[in-house]
Amino acid sequence: MVVALRMNWTDPSLTWSPKDYGNTDILRIPSAEIWIPWVYVLNSVDAFEPIGKDATFLASICPNVSVTDAPGAIIKSNCPTDMSKFPFDVQTCTLKFIMWSAGPAFKLASNSDDLLMELFTPNAHWNLVKHNAYVVEDKGLYTYNIDVCVQRKPLYFTA
Repeated sequence: MVVALRMNWTDPSLTWSPKDYGNTDILRIPSAEIWIPWVYVLNSVDAFEPIGKDATFLASICPNVSVTDAPGAIIKSNCPTDMSKFPFDVQTCTLKFIMWSAGPAFKLASNSDDLLMELFTPNAHWNLVKHNAYVVEDKGLYTYNIDVCVQRKPLYFTA
């Protein structure tokens, strides 16, 4: 699954005055040049690495020290499957994201229960039935979970 996480935070060390830069009201710089929170997929089947670690993404910085970054990655996750109703099966997978070693001042939060689907690409074998995003807190650790429910298109298997 291809995922991009839009993250927002404030960083007082990045304050600047637009009048000093030709009234520019937003700066876009490579995220590798500033501090960014590393977010990991807890149930990934690949190496435990931050999302977007090896890619070049541009972060947006506003004069009020608000920073926005949207790293993306191809995620391979471990999801249980129930094949008992194949080829009429419905599968649900939960992707679990965690911010690692950012300190207690940071916690994952969601500003929406819904996902932005502007870049969604339909699949030839599966229909996206529903999706949901939510934050779970357990003993001071916060995970940002995304449930994805897909239904197999049975025509290929029954025609």
